[in-house]
This record gives sequence, structure tokens and C-alpha cells, in this order.
Amino acid sequence: MLQKQIYRVPTDAFWFPESLSSTLCFLNSNDPKAWNYLAFGEKSRVSDWASFTKKEKGEWYYGFLGYDLKEPFLFQREANSHWFPPLFMFSPEWVVRYKPGYVEVFGDVTAPKSQFNALVDDLFLGNLQSGSVFKKGDEEIRLTPKTPHHQYIWNVKQIKKHIQRGDIYEANYCQEFFAAADLDPISTYWSLNKKARPPFSAYLQFDDFRIISGSPERYIRREGKKVFSQPIKGTAPRGATPSSDTALGTELSNNRKERSENIMIVDLVRNDLSKIAEKGSVAVTELCGLHKFPTVFQLISTVEAQVREGVEWHEILRSTFPMGSMTGAPKKRAVEITDQLEDFHRGAYSGAIGYIDPEQDFDFNVVIRSILYDKEKSYISVPVGGAITINSDPEKEYQECLTKIKAIRELFEK
Repeated sequence: MLQKQIYRVPTDAFWFPESLSSTLCFLNSNDPKAWNYLAFGEKSRVSDWASFTKKEKGEWYYGFLGYDLKEPFLFQREANSHWFPPLFMFSPEWVVRYKPGYVEVFGDVTAPKSQFNALVDDLFLGNLQSGSVFKKGDEEIRLTPKTPHHQYIWNVKQIKKHIQRGDIYEANYCQEFFAAADLDPISTYWSLNKKARPPFSAYLQFDDFRIISGSPERYIRREGKKVFSQPIKGTAPRGATPSSDTALGTELSNNRKERSENIMIVDLVRNDLSKIAEKGSVAVTELCGLHKFPTVFQLISTVEAQVREGVEWHEILRSTFPMGSMTGAPKKRAVEITDQLEDFHRGAYSGAIGYIDPEQDFDFNVVIRSILYDKEKSYISVPVGGAITINSDPEKEYQECLTKIKAIRELFEK
């Protein structure tokens, strides 16, 4: 078990051990009242579900669950050995839990201390926010859609045919925008964070892989016997003026199509949580709440439950993953259909980044509004998707995808 030491110091006077591993995970709430986490120094790692479930109490785990950790009976495309693994979690040597003016450090308390390493300083204080997102000069990065526009439209129409036949009610269909270029990942992370200020922002690096996440969505959190999930369905751009901003928010709140998307996923999440919950404990505490972010409005719901006695932490994840907002209803058939239509491997996208603490409580985001980067191959992937229902207009769905990645494209395309 990692030992704990506490520092109550000004943010410009942090002290910390010098060495940093190339493996690290940074979870940033963008909320001065909430905890931020930095984990680094890899003691061990797991990359498969069976090993992951053997985690014992007393250890921290940080990392991501990839979309390909779908139930075995779901349709599986051929594995892509050149992209993100289906799972990566590591046990860190050090965990820093931070609020302004207050730091808890879990690790070797006998180690010599010196001032925070520059990387730690950059992560916590955001000193790279004004830096370039590129490694070389002022080059522009143009994101190219892997799925041609006409193919995207055709695929959405195919999903609607499945809905008309009664195969599904809703499906989350995704596409990939990509580029071949070099990045300064940490600078890119802070540049994106400055634009979006999302509540579930994350940066993960291991081996040659980087995930730069500007996620607004929580997948699931456990606090003792309580678990809750906060699915997002319903997106609209922010307005250029106060009056147009108010009008766009009101329009989204009252949009029957967007609300129906959200409510269908809420029902799916309620069903998932009921598998591990005490009888009668599943409750919707917020339904289609309108939330403001710097670039978009979102409709967010909250579903809570009390965990049934004897249910292990990994059973909660297995019963709810992949999250309803990134699959569809019913989940199994929706995933089969989208896997057959999508022409890229989601990998870490629509998976989850987060942690499991020594008491086996956990908190994970949904990997959306994110940049996936392979450093060795200089490959940038920006996937994006949306819920398709019977009322979906294919062209409007395409435009919604562009709205969702607008903040990322503005970083790259000058």
C-alpha cells in the first residue's frame, strides 16, 4: 500500500520527488472544489480483463478501458494490433491528489524531495496553455474524415431502416477524422482544456500512445455502496450573442428528438444498473438537465443505485460497459449494427479513462471529444459520433459531429 504524506502549501511552492516515468495519468476536474489526480511511476500493468479483475484492496489503478472490452457475444471485428490495446491499467508508484493550496501525495515518503519536476508543474499549473500544439513550426494539421460524406449519409439511412424494422430503437454511430502529423501532446492537452474546460478532462500516456481527452461526460462513479452514471445525449452549439445563446439552449431543452435520445439511454442505464443494484434502489435524480460548456450545450441525466451486497467492483463495470450513451438500445443489437457499418477501430474512443482507489471505489469518464495519438506513427485520430433515432436527419447528424469536434479542429486548422 502506498504511504501518504500531506502538503498544505501555496501552489507555487510544491515539492515532489524528481523522477517521472513515461507512464502517467492526469485527471483534471476543472473545478477548484474537486480533486485532481496525477499518477505516475509504473510498478505494474495489466492489459487484459482477467488480470484486471484480480486487483486487490490497498492499491491504486489508473488507465483506460477500451471499447473492444465488449461482451464476448457481441460482434467483434478483427483485432487491430497496431492501435490501442483493449485495456491498459497501471499501478503507480506515486499518486498526487490536488486542490488549490492542498496536496496529498501517496508514495515512498522516505524518498529525497526537490521542487516539482517541470512536467508535474506544467500539468498542475497549466504553464503550457499558451504553447504551440505542434512539434515543428507553425504547420497546419488538416483533419480528414475517413468515412466519405455520402457514405456517412448512407450508413445513417441503414441504421434508420433497422429502427423501422424494430431491430433497435437507437444506435450510436461514429466516424473518424484523422491526420498524419507530430504533436506536443501535453501542450495540445492544455490548449484543448483552455478552450473546453470540461469536467472530466484527462491526459494519459504510456508506451507510444497518448490520449488527450476533453470529455464532458462521466461514465460511472462508485462511492461505497452508491454508484451513479451521467449519460449525455443532446448537443447544440453555443450562441454568438446572449440572446441567441439563450434561444439555442431553450431550443435544445425542448427538442423532442434530443430528449427522446436521452430518455432511451437513461432507460438502458437503469437496466444495466439494476443487474448489480439492491431491489428498488435505481433512481433517476436528474433527467435531461441543460448544462453549459464553453462551446456547446448538453442534455445530461443522472442515474443512481445502491450496490447489492456481495457484488464485486469489477462486476459493476462488466454489467454497465460499454456505456449506454456510446452504444444504443437494445445494447447488443445496436453494437452489432454499428460495428458492421463503422470503418475504423474505436480503440480507446468511447471507452473510459479513470481510476480505482485502494478501497475499490472508482470514477471513469467517457472518452469523447478526445484526440488519440500514436507517437511512433505520427498518427492523430479524432473520432466522433452521435445517436441515430427514427427522427434523425442524416445531414443534421453529420453537422452535429462537426459541432462536437469544433474545439479540436480549431486547435489544428488555422
